[in-house]
Amino acid sequence: MVGWLGLAASAAQAQNVGIGTIMPNAAAALDVTSTTQGLLPPRLTQAQRDAIGSPVAGLVVYQTDNTPGLYAYDGMAWNLLKADNLGNHSATQNLALNSTNDLLLRGGTDTGHGLGYYGYYDQGFKPWGGSDNVDGPVLFGYGGGRLGVSNGGRKTALTWTTDGTGVAVGLVGNALLLNGLGDYNHRLQYSGTYDGPQLLGYGGGSLGSDNAPNTLVWKRNGDVGLGTDAPNQRLDVRGNANVDGNLYVTNANVVETGAGILSKEYNAGKIGYRFLSADALDITGAADGSYLNRRIKFYSEGGAELYGSMLVSGDFRTNGRVTQRSYDSGDGAVAAGSGTSISGGAITLGAYAGGSFTWTHGLGFAPVVIGSIDQTGGGFADYVQWSYTSNGTASTTFYFTNRSGNTATFRLHWITVN
Repeated sequence: MVGWLGLAASAAQAQNVGIGTIMPNAAAALDVTSTTQGLLPPRLTQAQRDAIGSPVAGLVVYQTDNTPGLYAYDGMAWNLLKADNLGNHSATQNLALNSTNDLLLRGGTDTGHGLGYYGYYDQGFKPWGGSDNVDGPVLFGYGGGRLGVSNGGRKTALTWTTDGTGVAVGLVGNALLLNGLGDYNHRLQYSGTYDGPQLLGYGGGSLGSDNAPNTLVWKRNGDVGLGTDAPNQRLDVRGNANVDGNLYVTNANVVETGAGILSKEYNAGKIGYRFLSADALDITGAADGSYLNRRIKFYSEGGAELYGSMLVSGDFRTNGRVTQRSYDSGDGAVAAGSGTSISGGAITLGAYAGGSFTWTHGLGFAPVVIGSIDQTGGGFADYVQWSYTSNGTASTTFYFTNRSGNTATFRLHWITVN
């Protein structure tokens, strides 16, 4: 006993103590050596551990309940001392982060690059930026980021920008495959030819919404449908179409109405540039069966105007009046000739006198004229004879002779016939 106390006193004076060894390590205040036993720290429940008054940083206990294990006090809180199994860079169990913490990818002080869970967890809510709340993992980088592959060299598969507004899939020529890896027939890609995005499908495709998934449909042969799942024309529109601007039909193509009526005569209901004739805009009426039944009706209660000549090949029938522009001697294009006085359209000829006036019409042809004389101002128009002659294609001269011994005052009205 005296020898043991002497040994302990000697060891104490040397500032280190050895248990199981007479030569404790000089760097250790206490050196416990054994090949059959371990070091057993104080064993406390969590309540007993938390009741320790003013624990000092570095204090170690073994907690026996509520996640048992070896705990150390760091000056502010008790922490479970547990191996992370990553010493050899190969985890042997799941790596679990506290819900409030992130896995930082550029050192413990750089919080701009990391991977973490955001959303609701057992003790509250961890929000992502602003109102953009999520419930899942977020991979973030301060200046944007990339996802890539390293097979055959490092290649970028997904890129996002520093302001968070742009996402790029691959590089020029790469694509986002829509039906799994290996199926390159359905993809979204950048097109250098059109300098923009290109959506491709092997058998066609569609664009739409939840309520109308096939608003726009295209088939493998290039036919496009609006409002139909089965377009059978280059552009097949089912429903009303509103065109606020010009509509151009190029070459000799036609616009066809009633195309879906099976009994329709082949060319009925078409409007096209020279598709039936060599020099005209051709319009065909509606008909079932024979082309001889084609008909067109014009509803123009406010009137209609035709500029130029009209050739009718067939009967011309009307249930009303056919009117034509008429002219008279008060027309501004009339110039009085020798022996003729014209005032306000009224022509005055002396007894047994003759006269004329010239009408400059500019019709481009020599018209046939049908006319009549009416009494204006004084009478004796019944004694006036008249005739005309064409001066080429630009003007016509009218000639008058008064067969009475009195002054005749009258007005001439006429129409032209081509």
